[in-house]
Amino acid sequence: MKKDTLKIFGFMILISVVVATIILFIVNGLMDKRDKMIEEDYAFMDKIEKSYDNFIVALEDFSVAHDEYITAIMDKTSINTSISNNYKSLKETVANYEKYVDELDSDYKFLYDSCYDKYSNYNKKTTNAKCLKYLRNLETTINTFIEDLAYVNTRIDQYNEWTVTYNENSLALTKYSKVEKIVANKYKEYVDLDKDKLFLGRNED
Repeated sequence: MKKDTLKIFGFMILISVVVATIILFIVNGLMDKRDKMIEEDYAFMDKIEKSYDNFIVALEDFSVAHDEYITAIMDKTSINTSISNNYKSLKETVANYEKYVDELDSDYKFLYDSCYDKYSNYNKKTTNAKCLKYLRNLETTINTFIEDLAYVNTRIDQYNEWTVTYNENSLALTKYSKVEKIVANKYKEYVDLDKDKLFLGRNED
């Protein structure tokens, strides 16, 4: 009887050891998986932050180019006759300006995909902060372009009104033709990328 009891007891101990080993193996596996996921998450957040830092450098270069575009636009729209004389060049300037905005937008698609609607989802506050700053900077850039183009088209409207009066009343042989408004290729509506119901870069009249 004692031998049977010892056998049963020994068997139970063996089963317990096997079960404990299996549980320990599962727990270790889950912990390794969790650690790997955490490591991957932090590597992804580091990638976002490095991409943002590169974006800021590109944005600084864009700011210099933007000033040059605005100077060119102002020169070509300063007086009515300059619009007529420089209309083709004005369209090219606006097109190049929009192309630069599009490059800044497209080159950092990874940031957009990682940050849009997700800038409070990450475990690192610095990542969330940089995502929000990225969205606000891009929003400002796009809306500023749309605002600048709106100014150009306002001047074109004024020029077209002026041509009617000038052509009717001027004794000069030179007559001026109306020109069409300039239409953006891609950026036609103001954006609110951070969804705060404000449109950074737009003049709120």
